[in-house]
Amino acid sequence: MADTWTQNMAQAADAATVALAGTPQVADMWYGVLANEPRLRVVARALTKEDLAAKLATNPQALLLDPMITQGPNDLVALLNTVRVPLVYVVFPAQVPDEDFQAVQSAFAGRENIRFYRDTVNLVELVRTILADVEALQAAAGNGNGWGVPAGMGTGGRQVVPVRLVGVWSLIGGAGKTTIASNLAFAAARRGIPTLLVGLGAPDDLPLILGLKPTPNITTWRANPAQEGLKASIQKRDTVDVLAGFPDLLTSAQALGTPSDAPNSLRALADQAIRLGYAAIIFDLPPSIQAASALAALNMLVLVGRPSVEGVMRTVEGYRTVVERMAVENLLHPSTVRIVVNRAGGRLDPQQWQNLANRYLTQNNQQAQFPPVTAVIPDHIAVGQAQDRADWPYLVSEPLRNGIETLAADIFGMLTAAPAVPAPAGGKRVRIRLPL
Repeated sequence: MADTWTQNMAQAADAATVALAGTPQVADMWYGVLANEPRLRVVARALTKEDLAAKLATNPQALLLDPMITQGPNDLVALLNTVRVPLVYVVFPAQVPDEDFQAVQSAFAGRENIRFYRDTVNLVELVRTILADVEALQAAAGNGNGWGVPAGMGTGGRQVVPVRLVGVWSLIGGAGKTTIASNLAFAAARRGIPTLLVGLGAPDDLPLILGLKPTPNITTWRANPAQEGLKASIQKRDTVDVLAGFPDLLTSAQALGTPSDAPNSLRALADQAIRLGYAAIIFDLPPSIQAASALAALNMLVLVGRPSVEGVMRTVEGYRTVVERMAVENLLHPSTVRIVVNRAGGRLDPQQWQNLANRYLTQNNQQAQFPPVTAVIPDHIAVGQAQDRADWPYLVSEPLRNGIETLAADIFGMLTAAPAVPAPAGGKRVRIRLPL
């Protein structure tokens, strides 16, 4: 049995995690091919050399690299000498002269974990090669005679695993996504994972249900979008670090419309959080298409649905938005989406819910199949009562805790040892007087 959270996450990871680094056109083309392979999961996409340095904190097992993000062969060699990824595949475009290609290839003649290709390579075949190489490394790491760097390992034998950038979303209000997001963050932190919970509500409910102050919040960071600004904007509730969301709808609309390459975008926020050492960053997304800018920063998505016909329809619509309409704009695909049916009881049972979801989805695509429901959480009055007291529902509601643990085990791995659970009254909290 695994005895560290890093081992748990490695066991829960997909067959192969891949980062893409290249010009926008090339990265989008590569992603379109890799997204069709369910055994591969793209965990990061970098468009510049500097961006790549940050994105490699997601600890991919493989890197697919376009040399055009560097300034020439010498710059490419320098970059490859600093990259610590088990497997690297460099695909040279046609405009790179043969002599430059051969010079770079010769510089790494003894490095079996770095492969070089021309743009004539068959990308489908290359995907199969990546899968085979990852499996070979995993097998070699198991018997202690692997070549290169064993999959899932970094320098000095330190185990590394992909960072989880998880969004919790629903296209219907009142589904309980804030409850799921906050308690999932608590379950991640109980595993010893450095966890940041980010609210994107307007006005945000997180400070109320966690007993925190409404400020500082995400607008504080947006005014100073640097790592120091992020540190100053974070509040702590027990083992979870929390970045509260927006104070009003206008502020939210302005912020969520920020271009993804802006220094105060949500993608920049995720990059900074990774640099600060967070391995689980959980976003409580707004219940509308305004979440689009946040979706581009994620590598996993939890869709929360109600146990009702309209709940199924809205959840399927959210799924189609992510994996069909916005497929080129984010890193999400069917294997990275998890489904939670919340507040179950008295209406559709899980099998009815699943059957109806498949029926709605196949109306537009006969070959599509809706992901299986990961967790079903019954309606339980203790959940709302705990939130009214600014306590963790996880600690007082067994039905919710069981559902959250099922979801957390799927995303982060099993909880192998029960750490000390903070008492509901523990931690610094602020009781907020409601205007009633």
